[in-house]
Amino acid sequence: MAMRVTSHRPLLLDANAERALTADGYAVLPLLGTADVVQLLDRLTEWVPDFPEGFYASVHVPDERLRAGVNALLMATFRPLLNKICRDASLLGGAFINKAPGPRGALPPHQDWNIVDEARHRSFNVWVPLVDTHAANGAISVLPGSHHWLPTVRGPNIPCIFRQSHPQLRSAMKLLPMRAGDVLIYDHRLLHCSDVNRTQADRPGVVMGLVPSEADLKHYYVDGDRICQYQSNVEFLLSGRTHERPDSLRPESLFDYDSTPLSDERLAELLIARSHPTNSFRAELP
Repeated sequence: MAMRVTSHRPLLLDANAERALTADGYAVLPLLGTADVVQLLDRLTEWVPDFPEGFYASVHVPDERLRAGVNALLMATFRPLLNKICRDASLLGGAFINKAPGPRGALPPHQDWNIVDEARHRSFNVWVPLVDTHAANGAISVLPGSHHWLPTVRGPNIPCIFRQSHPQLRSAMKLLPMRAGDVLIYDHRLLHCSDVNRTQADRPGVVMGLVPSEADLKHYYVDGDRICQYQSNVEFLLSGRTHERPDSLRPESLFDYDSTPLSDERLAELLIARSHPTNSFRAELP
């Protein structure tokens, strides 16, 4: 199934940021003021007094009222702010996340799941740290330009073609230290990862999905020896059950997909091809 994007419209209003998002797969901009960050941290503490070990995401907790309350707060906070930097985009729902101190919580190099038909649209993650992030507390690292490499299909039970390439990918990643309240907007196809939190403090943040307003939502799941494309919706994304068989969604099509791990030789070719200056954009506060 061909899924390479042949064209797309701009997402970001800032021309330099949009060029970076298109070429490198990400852009970092200032978004929240100090008071907003403090308010969100206070609400997060009320909802989650003690974080579990490893990686936490409120969207996966069984408490439906907590998931809904978090989403309502984050939509009210971020929708007007993102409307000022994005054009005709839909915010899909929000969650608090945290990387706790300790040996658990590292995320290997990966791409986020497809949530649109990527032959027609791009989709994005919106990631906002609520504390300054750096190498010691597990800041996000990205592989600029990797969203252009290969058309891939990603979902809860679809093997990642990069699953045997983690060491090579990690060594090629670019660390993105960020200030509390900055926003990282990145293409879901972009390879990224984060290391363990080696400090004594939590590393909380906010994550949300973002798509062009005209894009229909999709979900992909292995059914037998083929992949099924489903029509998706925001309620499903916030259900806390996205890792399960999506029986509540309407199937649209079945197709074949080769999830054979990428060879070392092919990965080397891709890494060599991207070894050129990038257009990475980080807006500075005035």
